[in-house]
Amino acid sequence: MTTALSAPLMNEFLRPLSQRLTVDFAQSLIGVKADAAVQKRVALLASKANEGMLSLAEKDEYHSCILAGSMIACLQAQARLLLANQDS
Repeated sequence: MTTALSAPLMNEFLRPLSQRLTVDFAQSLIGVKADAAVQKRVALLASKANEGMLSLAEKDEYHSCILAGSMIACLQAQARLLLANQDS
């Protein structure tokens, strides 16, 4: 099963990458989201998780999705900070 990272640890883990963000890439990164098929799959896994009906493989898949989503969200937050500082 995938091990979760705390938000502060994830931010530290991603800091070297976020420090290399360009304005153009930051603007692109903010708009990144999973396609409809991925969103549908994650919603199904979430529903099954809430019902306690995930298989071991699905638990691993769901935790991987959560981790990936969290990493993208952290990078998007860093991108928003970069762009906000560009306006200052």
